[in-house]
Amino acid sequence: MFPAPPLFINDGLSFDSFAKRSIRRRQWLIDRCTAPILLSGPRQGPNQMYAWAHCFAPVYQDSYLLFLTGINQLNIQIILDPQSGDQHIFLPEMNEDRVFWDGAFFAYNDSRSYDFLTSLGFNKIHSTKTLSSVINQLKTGHWSLLIQKSAKKIRPDENYLMKRTLARKFGKRFKFTNICSLSWEQRLVNDDASINCIKEGAKKTQTAFHQTLKNQSFESEMALSGRLIGELLSETSYGLSFSPIIAKNENAAILHYTNNSDSLTNHDLVLMDFGLRWHSMCTDVSRTIPIGGTYTRLQRILMDIVIDTQEAVIKKVAAGICFNELNLFAWDYLERLLKTRFINVGGQVERYYKKQPHNIGHLLGIQVHDGDSNRDYRDQPLPANAIITIEPGLYGTFELDGHRQTLGIRIEDNVIVKKEGAINLTQDIPKRCEDIEAILKT
Repeated sequence: MFPAPPLFINDGLSFDSFAKRSIRRRQWLIDRCTAPILLSGPRQGPNQMYAWAHCFAPVYQDSYLLFLTGINQLNIQIILDPQSGDQHIFLPEMNEDRVFWDGAFFAYNDSRSYDFLTSLGFNKIHSTKTLSSVINQLKTGHWSLLIQKSAKKIRPDENYLMKRTLARKFGKRFKFTNICSLSWEQRLVNDDASINCIKEGAKKTQTAFHQTLKNQSFESEMALSGRLIGELLSETSYGLSFSPIIAKNENAAILHYTNNSDSLTNHDLVLMDFGLRWHSMCTDVSRTIPIGGTYTRLQRILMDIVIDTQEAVIKKVAAGICFNELNLFAWDYLERLLKTRFINVGGQVERYYKKQPHNIGHLLGIQVHDGDSNRDYRDQPLPANAIITIEPGLYGTFELDGHRQTLGIRIEDNVIVKKEGAINLTQDIPKRCEDIEAILKT
């Protein structure tokens, strides 16, 4: 079959339904732009410059290009022209040797590719070698480009490199409109197909987590990580949402710990942050488990504080609320519980932060951290059918009844915002102490 997934990702829709959705998405963007829209996909997959460092990442396409086309292939570009209505796509030329080595791909001078892409709404199909000449034919120095920033610095991806190329080509005539905010706006509200994908992904994530813990004892973070990755990949051919975090005790107090290399012993508390991709949509879940099968009294009290905070925050989620409001509520709520349930019964706390170690959550979708990477959306009301994470955490050194431990606890679920309230997609993935202990004992 051509094109087989993950070369083409249809979110479980029939081709006709997917084509209509894809055309509708591109037309939405065209209707909001006056200058031609030029988008470029990556030229190299993850770490392909160094074969020995290759990462297992079946889905690597630029997230907005994937959103608009469903095509998961390196070295493609599209131009959408609001003036003529033309939709151009640029492809590498057919190479039978490449097909022999790597399998079929979308290619110029390939009849199957032409038939498929024409049905997908593209009426101009070109070789990537002719991109410059087509740009000249459009006779404009004004372009709509997707330029992203991270921590106030421009991200030097293929779209940024294209901006530099256009600036050199047109000189003083060049100007551009940044469509980055438009791309986030369009992706903020998820349609039924996307929601169905993440619902199915949540079920698969639940299965992988349960199978990872069942009948297992782990001597190292690496062994637990390997088991988890294997179970996640057995549930999907679209890969992981991100590299899992498997962090015991003091390692879990490092928010983005990824070494996953320490040994494990009884009474260690291990934070697991993980997810998978189902079709185009990502899950992102955190759970915290005890090595040896049971939580200590100190661990159980702190776990319940984080879980009860999370459940209180989820009850606050509804269309119209913003992340800033959720942050204020969440960390105040957690501090009150920490004082009444832990400090007031003799517990002592040492932390590197005063109250808020990180944001209470983020947008989730075709990227595991969807939306603007600088979180500029935090003061914007969340609409119905946005998908977010809710993930309170507690990190530091804690002492109770002579038991002292440096640790990190984070509990994260994936939530669909609704007009009134929210739906917790990952609520069936156990998180309460008694439920985790029950799995570890089976």
